[in-house]
Amino acid sequence: MTKAKIIFAALALAVAGLGASAASADTAWQASHGRRAEVNARLAHENFRIDRALRAGLIPPRQAHALHHEVHSIRFQEQAFAAGQAGHITRSQQRLLNREENAVSGQIGR
Repeated sequence: MTKAKIIFAALALAVAGLGASAASADTAWQASHGRRAEVNARLAHENFRIDRALRAGLIPPRQAHALHHEVHSIRFQEQAFAAGQAGHITRSQQRLLNREENAVSGQIGR
């Protein structure tokens, strides 16, 4: 093997090891905060969809900014719910947040 291949392989293993440790750190939190993890993952996906729609020209920058603001508001509401209940949210709170996420999702260009 050449020196470049050895260095590349070492870097790939290091990155894979860092990714595995980060994933295992999330797992414990997700296990004890399943509803919050689901809501937060969906919010992250909505932000991704907004950015993708903006790049594709499906929505103007002003609408993308407004949608990001709505997603941020939902995240803030989720955190407020959790703060009042030792880091957890109830099923009815999760349903409310999901309805709000559905409304944002419907506004994102396809």
